[in-house]
Amino acid sequence: MALSTTPVEAGVWGDGNWGRMYWGSNAETAPTVPPDVTPRVDGTDIFLELNNLQTPEENGWSVITGFDVRCAGLDRMFVPISNPQITDLDPGTEYQCVFVAVNDKGDSSGARFTVTTDELGGLPIWLLYLATQQANNAPFDSDGDGVADSVDNCPNNSNPDQADNDNDGLGNVCDSTPDGDGGGSGGGGVDSDGDGVPSISDNCPNSYNPTQVDTDADGVGDVCDSTPYGNPTPGPGG
Repeated sequence: MALSTTPVEAGVWGDGNWGRMYWGSNAETAPTVPPDVTPRVDGTDIFLELNNLQTPEENGWSVITGFDVRCAGLDRMFVPISNPQITDLDPGTEYQCVFVAVNDKGDSSGARFTVTTDELGGLPIWLLYLATQQANNAPFDSDGDGVADSVDNCPNNSNPDQADNDNDGLGNVCDSTPDGDGGGSGGGGVDSDGDGVPSISDNCPNSYNPTQVDTDADGVGDVCDSTPYGNPTPGPGG
């Protein structure tokens, strides 16, 4: 747990930020009214909104130098009057706390509050999204396009229309040749080597050979055939 604090010194009436004073019974006394606190949870952080910090005028005043906070299961802590907060708590945990205003004359009575941190607090947004989907038994949809990854033709690129012009199983938005094999043939199908011949009928599917020359007619194109002119003639005794 990390606690956000800043050094605080005893205030002087009417001096800068110390115009924000706390109710007291007489001038320069210990605070006699407990803090009126509204806790606000943000993930694993608790922000404390103080509702009865007021200027003194005719009601007497006492300067508040900070707040003593005691929560079950946590070490006792001191937080400043400016933006009081407790951070980096455990997710999905209930905290019962006592909040006391203090100055160099003494302490107020305590105000009690109970808060529960968010179950998924502190996780990155993308993990929160996936965790929420999993918790709801929803299928993963990494790109958030409304199509589950298991059937999405571009699972990492948003394409809710699932357009696939060449019917090769890859959506247009993630297909390097969305309109076909890249050779201008207008045909469909995957063309791994980009030579204009679909891989399914290419005699060298991983080697560029648009002419499909196969000198020895063995079904393997010359550019990827270790013996493009046929098997070598065995020598004597071979």
